[in-house]
Amino acid sequence: MSQDDLSYLNRTVFTLRIILFALVMSPAIFAGIAVFIVWNQNGPLAPNNDLLTWVLIACAAPMLLLQFVLPPIVLNATCRRIMTKPTAASVDSLMNAYRSHLIIAWSMCEGAAFTVLIGYMLEGNPVMLGIAGVAIMLMVLRLPTVNGLAAWLERQRDLLANPQSDELRTY
Repeated sequence: MSQDDLSYLNRTVFTLRIILFALVMSPAIFAGIAVFIVWNQNGPLAPNNDLLTWVLIACAAPMLLLQFVLPPIVLNATCRRIMTKPTAASVDSLMNAYRSHLIIAWSMCEGAAFTVLIGYMLEGNPVMLGIAGVAIMLMVLRLPTVNGLAAWLERQRDLLANPQSDELRTY
């Protein structure tokens, strides 16, 4: 891998980490605000309404589960489309696909975190804080690295050079 490629990967990873930081900090800050409101109001805003807890968990759970399924599907479909028309810009196209799949996964986790944090603010059920913490941890676990991105890109370049391979192009 050339020095220019490494520089490009470093810039890409740096940008993705900034996006991840922003997406992680927004529910984390909102969690702090929700805890502050619940504790300073001497309780939640709408106590004794366990139905809302279960409804919001039912809304957040599919988002947390689908973040394992939907982004790889999008990534594979995009990579397959790129493989059918390899061009000089295919590396840029692959990088765009990689960025998109990470942002989709992070956004799904962020949405789940906000959903349960609103439930915590309304009902004060600490389980909701735990679910929000899990969502945030799932986001952080997808922290991109230069070595990981370089290895993924090399696999994709190999598949571009050998399009007969039917290997899935997941991260």
